Amino acid sequence: MYDVAEQALKLALEARDGMRPPSAATNTAVTLPAATLQQYVGDYSLMGTLAHIRLHHNRLQLQVLDHTLELVPESATEFHVEYRLLGLMNVRIPFPPLRFVRVDGRDFMLLRDRVVTAAEKIPPYAVPEIWRARAGNYRITNPDEHYLVNLDHCRMLMEDGKLLLDIKISGLEDRRVKVVVVPMSDNEIYVFGLGRNVGDVARMQSDGAKTRMWYSGYLFEREADTPAQPTVAAYHGTR
Repeated sequence: MYDVAEQALKLALEARDGMRPPSAATNTAVTLPAATLQQYVGDYSLMGTLAHIRLHHNRLQLQVLDHTLELVPESATEFHVEYRLLGLMNVRIPFPPLRFVRVDGRDFMLLRDRVVTAAEKIPPYAVPEIWRARAGNYRITNPDEHYLVNLDHCRMLMEDGKLLLDIKISGLEDRRVKVVVVPMSDNEIYVFGLGRNVGDVARMQSDGAKTRMWYSGYLFEREADTPAQPTVAAYHGTR
C-alpha cells in the first residue's frame, strides 16, 4: 500500500515541482474524446469522503460535499477547475489542478496543491448480508463536550453497491459527509482510500438487544426501529 502511495505522490510532485511549465502557461483547454473522459468516471474516496466524477455534455464534473465543479482538460490527464456562476458562465476558481494517474492497477485523482491529496477510485466490492442488515441510524452515547469538533449523528446505508457512513459534524465545522467503508470481517470495517482521514477502523458490538459501533473514539448505538402504527383498518376492519 505504501509503495503505491509513494508512486502516486511522486507522479504528482514531478508535475508540480518544475518538471513542467508553470500552470499559467498551460491554461489552454483541449478537447478530449468521450472515451478518454469516460475512463475517469466513477466514485472516489477523497480523504475518506465520497466524491463522484460524471460525464455531462462531454465535460467531466466533480461532485463532492454538495458542490458541483467543472473539470476542464488541459491534456489527456490534467484538468483545471471551473465553477458555473449563476448557471450562466464558467469561472475558473483557485482550486488545486487535477491529474488522473494509474498505479499498479489502481486509479487515482491527484489534487496538486502545496500538499498533494490523492483520491482513489472505488472498485466494486462485496458487502456481506450481515453488514447490510446493520443499516440504520446510530446515535452517539459518549459526546465530548470539550472537543471543538463533534460527530452528532451517524447513519449506515447502502448506496450504489457501496457501504457508507453518513455523518453529521458540528462545532468548528458544520457539515455532512458520506464516508466510504469496506468490510474487513463480520465485525470490522475500514475507511477506504489513501491519505488523511482514511484507514480508520470501526468495530461492531452486539449483545442481542443492542447494536453498537466504536468509531473514531465515539460509541454509537443503533436506534430502535420505530414500531409500525396500527391503522384504522386494523381496529375496525376493512370494507
